[in-house]
Formats: sequence, C-alpha cells, structure tokens
Amino acid sequence: MDIKTLYDANINNITTAKNAFDKLYSAFSQHVENWQHEVTDRLANSHWTGTASDHAQARIRFLGTELQSAKQELDFVGKALAKAAEQFAQAQAHLVYAQCR
Repeated sequence: MDIKTLYDANINNITTAKNAFDKLYSAFSQHVENWQHEVTDRLANSHWTGTASDHAQARIRFLGTELQSAKQELDFVGKALAKAAEQFAQAQAHLVYAQCR
C-alpha cells in the first residue's frame, strides 16, 4: 500500500466488518449454549446406554469441540479486525502529523 492510499483509506469498512463479526460471535455463542443444553446435557442425562449410546455421545463430544473451535475463531477474527482498524488509524495519524511538519 502506498502512502496516498493509506492516507485516503476509509477504515470505517474495517470497523463495520468488526461489528458484524462481533454480532455473529454473540449469536453463535448463544447457539452453542443452547446446543449444549438441548443436545449435550439431555443426552448425558438420558440414561441411554449401549454401543449406539457410546457412539452418539462420542460424536456429540466431537461436535461440541468443533462448535467451541468455531466460536473461538469468530472471536479471533473480531479482535484481529479491531486491531487492524486501530493500526490503520495510528498510521493515518502519523501521516497527518508528518504532513503538518
């Protein structure tokens, strides 16, 4: 990126994307909580036993791990976008300062 492009860049799009990921993270977090209660907890408390139960519970544990990983990734993206917006703003401020000198 050249200096003019950085100077003219509109970081509002990064902030908009960050806000969208924050909303997605919140909604997904709620989904994961609901899934935990509605699926995992119910299966654990069902007193279902046997081979089929063992396979189902193993699969549910695996899916739970996958959901937690996806939730964490959404959080990381939001944080990365926030950091990017902050760094762009700082770089632009340095350019404005340098131009005024």
